[in-house]
Amino acid sequence: MNAIKVNDLYKDLSLDYEINLIDDNKISFLFKGNFKIDGFEEEKLLVKSLNLDLNTAEEINFENYFKEDEKSQKKTK
Repeated sequence: MNAIKVNDLYKDLSLDYEINLIDDNKISFLFKGNFKIDGFEEEKLLVKSLNLDLNTAEEINFENYFKEDEKSQKKTK
């Protein structure tokens, strides 16, 4: 995930989150918010998700969630 740093052009960040899924093995967060960027009048919207494997603390994403064997990978395309 990207971080907003002190000297970034982002300002007025408003961020909320929901826990969409939680079980013994994984947790899924949905982040929603808005922010402004110096030099632009329009407010920008932000929607990000974060899925974590609670056993390994690793992020779960499309590439590592599915089995890597060829038969399984073909089903995802």
